[in-house]
Amino acid sequence: MIFNHPYRYVAERVVRSFGTDFDFVFSEIRNGEFKVEARRGGRIAALSGECGGDEKTRLCAALYDALHALTGISPAWGIFTGVRPVKYIRESGRDDDYFTDKMKIRADKLALAREIAEVQKGVVNDIPENSFHLYVGIPFCPSRCGYCSFVSEAVGKSEHLIPRYVSLLIRELELIGDYSRKTGRRPDTVYIGGGTPTALPLNEQARVYEAVANSFDLSAVREYTVEAGRPDTLDASVLREIKLAGVDRVSINPQSMNDRVLGAIGRGHTARDAVKAYETARAASFAGINMDLIAGLPTEGADGFIGGLKRVIALKPDNITVHGLAFKKGSRLSRNAKPPFAEGLTGAAYAVLREYGYFPYYMYRLRESGTDGDNIGYSRSKDKIGMYNVFVMDENTSVLAAGCAGATRLAVNGDMRKCYNFKYPHEYISRFDELIENKFRLFGGITD
Repeated sequence: MIFNHPYRYVAERVVRSFGTDFDFVFSEIRNGEFKVEARRGGRIAALSGECGGDEKTRLCAALYDALHALTGISPAWGIFTGVRPVKYIRESGRDDDYFTDKMKIRADKLALAREIAEVQKGVVNDIPENSFHLYVGIPFCPSRCGYCSFVSEAVGKSEHLIPRYVSLLIRELELIGDYSRKTGRRPDTVYIGGGTPTALPLNEQARVYEAVANSFDLSAVREYTVEAGRPDTLDASVLREIKLAGVDRVSINPQSMNDRVLGAIGRGHTARDAVKAYETARAASFAGINMDLIAGLPTEGADGFIGGLKRVIALKPDNITVHGLAFKKGSRLSRNAKPPFAEGLTGAAYAVLREYGYFPYYMYRLRESGTDGDNIGYSRSKDKIGMYNVFVMDENTSVLAAGCAGATRLAVNGDMRKCYNFKYPHEYISRFDELIENKFRLFGGITD
């Protein structure tokens, strides 16, 4: 693939949304004119013309048209290649014709983004002054799932790292807490994710919760979530410890309600385990419970996925998040056989969830999930919306992150400063002093 222009990156993203089995793709901008050509299986599609005012949009639209002519594929998000379509559409100020005609975004996806943007108004316009969102990363899981590309390690293989990792994590939390106190900032939401935080031994979990409580003024926190994703890590004692820490929202993620599928993707639990974990959490009176499902898992099929979704709906969780299966580099599925993508399944899930009273409240687009891929969070009521999810996708507020793969963004005088933690536990531990120096520079030395 050859791109002779400054828009190579986004053009390559457009091409990848059609697949990778092209013999040749070429695009060029010269003297205000574009030229594109694509070849596949002996067939050629070529277009050329004047760019007009927006070179990037015109060039990518021409690529889209050429690749569509060769493949018959119509990627749902058109030439939009970012992960935050709701934010992009809301802030662009463009009318619908621009998105459907120029950006090639499918009408139903545009309507969905508009719907979510309307729901989010009450959240993104209600941000407390001098607030931030705290993320705490725990990169350990009971085992690694077949679809997973996140930074996580199986507890059994890396148990020796956990005490040291938690000790350093506590030091990082203390540093961030010191900064927040000296600048008068308070956390608005707290999210402990990973990985599977509840995979830690209970005493190590307690150390993390205690460090959060000791390092920050939590009196103004409106939402405190723990990603208790694997049902096989949950019992009454774990949920009790979470509850005692002040956590009011948990995420319990079956991913599928089919035991055969769960076995195929390497999950260490059954559908019944997920139901039991949910019932135990509900009995503990958490204010919010989310459950995740993945659309397009191998061997499940459309009927199996929709049937599982209805089983989850029957439990009446406050939030349900539907993930399109992402074919990501680094996952076991991507190394073996290419699984079926979730084509049409996220749309089918939308129809079912709307029928049962759920509405979409946040979304991000997946780059590795075929032509129809996105993750969509649904809620049963406006007061149960997962606020942290909305703020992270909105990307206009500060997020202070601790732990592996933590991405800090700090809003200061209209600028957004960013700092990224190391991804892997070994690197986090061995290069911790370097990480702390990066945080010092980000905070302007205020913690000296």
